[in-house]
Amino acid sequence: MIAVCLAPVLAPPGTGRTAIIDPVHVVALTVFTVVWLAGRRPVRVPFFGPVLLITVGSVLATFNATNPGAALLTLIQDAYLYACFVLLANLLRERGDFRGLRLAWVLTACGVAIYGIVQVVTHGHASLLDVIKPRGFRAVGTFDQPDELADYLVMSIFMALSLNEEVGRAVRWSAIALMGIGIVATKANGGITALMGGLVAWALVRAWTKRASLAGLVAGALLAASVGLAAVWLIWGAGIGSAQIRQLEANSILGRMSHSSEGRMQIWAGLWRRYASHPLGIGPGNSRWQVLTIEELERTTAPPTETFYSGADPFLSKEAHNDYVSFLIERGPLALLFMLVLRFQVFGQITRWWKRRAGGRTGWVRGGPLAAAAFGAWVASSINANTIETLHFRHVWLFLAMVCALGMTVGEQPQAQPDEPASGIGARMGASLGAAT
Repeated sequence: MIAVCLAPVLAPPGTGRTAIIDPVHVVALTVFTVVWLAGRRPVRVPFFGPVLLITVGSVLATFNATNPGAALLTLIQDAYLYACFVLLANLLRERGDFRGLRLAWVLTACGVAIYGIVQVVTHGHASLLDVIKPRGFRAVGTFDQPDELADYLVMSIFMALSLNEEVGRAVRWSAIALMGIGIVATKANGGITALMGGLVAWALVRAWTKRASLAGLVAGALLAASVGLAAVWLIWGAGIGSAQIRQLEANSILGRMSHSSEGRMQIWAGLWRRYASHPLGIGPGNSRWQVLTIEELERTTAPPTETFYSGADPFLSKEAHNDYVSFLIERGPLALLFMLVLRFQVFGQITRWWKRRAGGRTGWVRGGPLAAAAFGAWVASSINANTIETLHFRHVWLFLAMVCALGMTVGEQPQAQPDEPASGIGARMGASLGAAT
């Protein structure tokens, strides 16, 4: 519960981006290690193979690092996040589907969203309608940058969707609306795009968990794609509503998309030129330590009223702002390959959990909203990884610990389905007792 409530509390960051939750994790890791060494309980280590090979690629890339200290610090942070993930996954496997923790996550996210909205309103915005403007203060909440807050709130929206069987509709959708406003207040285009993609995946998987036919799913997907293509053709081909779209883009956060894309393309082009001479990688965490030439200079750091203040040296590069680019350029192709393997294994964990939970039943089975929400959240996180390095975030590894714990729980402790009549359970218990006697 403490980990769930403190995971989003990063600001102000300490040395090496330490946070309030870190001392709690250190104590828990110490106790966990002592218990494990005493041999009192088995320990599962999910994703060990991909993580090991990612580490091998990262260590090899360290030899090319411009700043070896930054590379070493990044490897230590990687090890710390993975150790916390293993700890939480093993502790949570005894919590069932942890309804209380999911509810605590949503309540905490609502508080963080409110704090971010208040930040925007108190920094020159007269009303909530000003939140959608492309310029102005960007909400950071309890984080140290807007994109990280947006990623957390996107994942939190799916956590709220997972509570379909535990929380009333009015409460659930009120929380989702509040967190949605919080995402808009960050002016993070990546977060908004990730949320849309994740919601599409959530809808498809939710239909699957409700036993919708394959033909129906395909027909629905094709219908949605047709509507989207028709809208694009009407706007860009026939010109219907194009003037209104341009006006909306100029006066809303959509206007930041082209500007943000140009900045990221400039960053990636500079990093790619340096990677060409170091195919094993330029070193973990070394993207922002590349010295720029005059023609490669990126936009200057904005003042605090425009966005978060990083204090970055304009003659140094910025971070890659992309997990996939970062893994390739900083850690090499081996690390990128097995990072992708890890991401696909998460989808496999969710799918296997739901299949074991359903057990071939054709009726209603509890847990469908949780499976769909987890799938949608990971799709959203994978999309947002194109605009920010999501695998550095504590809340992402907390989510992964929950996903792995679900698989461990169902695998070790099969649960009776709620749609199963009590007489059926009693009959089997009686038959077992009869056989034992």
